[in-house]
Amino acid sequence: MDNTHLVAGTAQVSAVNTIEDGVTVVSVSGRWSNHLRYTAARQLKACIAETPRAIIVDLAQLSDPTGASLATWRDAGRSAATQAWGVDLILAAVPAPLLSRLQDTLVEATTAASVATAHARLEQPRWAHRRRIALSPDGISAARARMMAGDACLAWALPHLFISAMLIVSELTGNAVDHAGTDITVAVSLRGHLLHLAIHDQDYDLPRLIEAQTHVPGALVEQRGAGLRLIRSVAEAWGAVACQDGKVVWATLDIRTTPTWLDR
Repeated sequence: MDNTHLVAGTAQVSAVNTIEDGVTVVSVSGRWSNHLRYTAARQLKACIAETPRAIIVDLAQLSDPTGASLATWRDAGRSAATQAWGVDLILAAVPAPLLSRLQDTLVEATTAASVATAHARLEQPRWAHRRRIALSPDGISAARARMMAGDACLAWALPHLFISAMLIVSELTGNAVDHAGTDITVAVSLRGHLLHLAIHDQDYDLPRLIEAQTHVPGALVEQRGAGLRLIRSVAEAWGAVACQDGKVVWATLDIRTTPTWLDR
C-alpha cells in the first residue's frame, strides 16, 4: 500500500507543523510556474493526508500576477473539505490578482490577511480525545509510549487497534531514540474516523524508507527493528513534516476497520 506522505522543504515550498495545536503552515514563494504548481500540489496533498486541525497557506512571497494558481487552491480546498475529518484550508496574504479571482469563484477555502490573523481565527481543536507524553531518549521510552497508546485504545473503545497502535508508536519512538537522540513528545488523538499517532523529536532529518523483503509483524519488542516498512504495512497512511524545532513523524489507523495484517 502506497501510503507514505513525506513533506520536505524546497526552494519555493515548505511545510511546518506544530504538534501542540495541530496546525500546518505551508509557505509558497517565487513566481508561479508549472514546477511550483506541481510542488505545491504534492505537498498540500501530503499535508491534508496528515489530517491536521488546519492548513494555513502563506502566499506573502508568491508572485502570481494573473491569478493562475487559482486551480491549485481550488483543488486543495475541495480535497481538504471532502476528508471525513474535514481539514480547514486558509489562504493567507493572498496576492491581489489571485484574491480577485478567488472572490469570483467557488473555492472551499477561506482567506486571511496574514498567517497570524489565520491562527487567531481558528477555533479550539475538535479532537474528542487526546493524550500526550514527554519522554527522554532512553531505553524505556518506547515501552512508555507503547503503554500510553494501548491505554488510549482501550479507553476510547478501540480494542481492535490495540496491537497496531502500540506497534507503530513503539517503532516511531524507538527510531527517535536511535536516530535523533533528543527529547521526544508522543501524542495520540482521535480525529474523526482516524486514530492519529505522532512523535516529535528535535532532529530535522526526515526518515527514509529502505525497501527490503516483506516482513510479517509479530512480537512487539522483536519487531521494532523492522522499521518503517512495518509501519507502511500496518498504517492507513504515514509521513513526516518539519516543525520549528525538529520534525513530526505521524501515522493514522482507520477506526472503522480491523487490521488485516493480524490474519497473516
